[in-house]
Amino acid sequence: MKNSQGIDLSVNDLQELIREAVASELQKAVELFKAPAQEEKDLLTREEAAGFLQISLVTLWKHTKEKLIAPKYLGSRVYYSKSELLNLLNNAA
Repeated sequence: MKNSQGIDLSVNDLQELIREAVASELQKAVELFKAPAQEEKDLLTREEAAGFLQISLVTLWKHTKEKLIAPKYLGSRVYYSKSELLNLLNNAA
C-alpha cells in the first residue's frame, strides 16, 4: 500500500494558489498573442506598401521584378516588410 500525506491548506490559501496559477497562465497566453501582432505590424499589403512609398501599384510591381524589393508570401497573399521599404528609401536618398 502507498502512503499518502494530506496537505493542510486553508480555503483562502487554496484560493490564492489558484489565483496565482491562473494569473501566470493568462500572462503566458497574453505574451503569445502579443508576439505575432508585433511581427505583423512590420508586414504591409501591396496597397499599404505602395501608399507608404507613395508610388503606384505598377511601380511597386516594377521594383519587385527588378528585385529592389523582396515580397514575403504568406499563403497566397503578398506582403512587404516595412523595414525593407525603409531601407530602400534610405538607399535611394
